[in-house]
Parts: sequence; C-alpha cells; structure tokens
Amino acid sequence: MATIARIGETVAARWENVDFERRLWLLPDTKNGKAHQIWLSDFALRQFEILRDIIGATAWVFPNAKLNGPLDSKTVTKQVADRQRTDGPMSGRTKQIDALQLAGGHWRPHDLRRTGASTMAELGALPDVIEKCLNHTEERR
Repeated sequence: MATIARIGETVAARWENVDFERRLWLLPDTKNGKAHQIWLSDFALRQFEILRDIIGATAWVFPNAKLNGPLDSKTVTKQVADRQRTDGPMSGRTKQIDALQLAGGHWRPHDLRRTGASTMAELGALPDVIEKCLNHTEERR
C-alpha cells in the first residue's frame, strides 16, 4: 500500500530498478505497457531496505523459492486468502487461517491499491494525481 503498485508489478520488482539514493523505483514493464516511476516515501524506502537485508544477493526483490525468478503474484493472493479462511486450513497450507481476517470481510492484494487511492482522495489529492500514481492511462474518446 506504500506504493499503490499492482501486485504483479510489485512481486516482479528487480533490485536493479530500485535507486536508494534517488528514492526511486522504476517499473519498466507495467500492465499498460508504459514504464512507471514511483518516488519512495521514508516508509516505502525503509521497507525496501529491510527486504534487501532479508533477501540478500538476488536479482529480485521478491524471489521465488528457487531464487531463479520472481515470486508469482498468484502465490501472494493464495497466501492472503489462506489467512482469511473460515472453514479450516487446507492440507499442506498454513494453519494461521485467521491471521489476516478483517471485520469488513475478505480482501485481496488489489484491495490495498484501491485503499491507497481512496486514502489519497480523503487527504485531498487531486484525481489526476491519484490516477498518475496508479499509472492509469487516459481514456481516448
């Protein structure tokens, strides 16, 4: 939520595209086909620093188990869903079925992006700024 980037673009992040000095994260390949730059807040920058310390020397910010590619975004979505189960744990999956349950009901990683945009609007950000931060393209009429 600190960057309101899409989950697929987040898990595909490569360290070569994170500039700690300039506080910039470049997403060269995005859903709309256009490169997108995200300026990192103190909080977001710190999360990248923590991940770098945990992950070590891999090409990806969120590497897969074999360390030969990025984590699949479906993996994140499944793990979030597994931690909101109401019918008990699935075989071979986490037993922490209520770790991410919220009073408002089930949520998915994409909901964090929507919540970030809603929060920006509540804080007075202009719609054009929010759309730019979300890397939405203008509709052609």
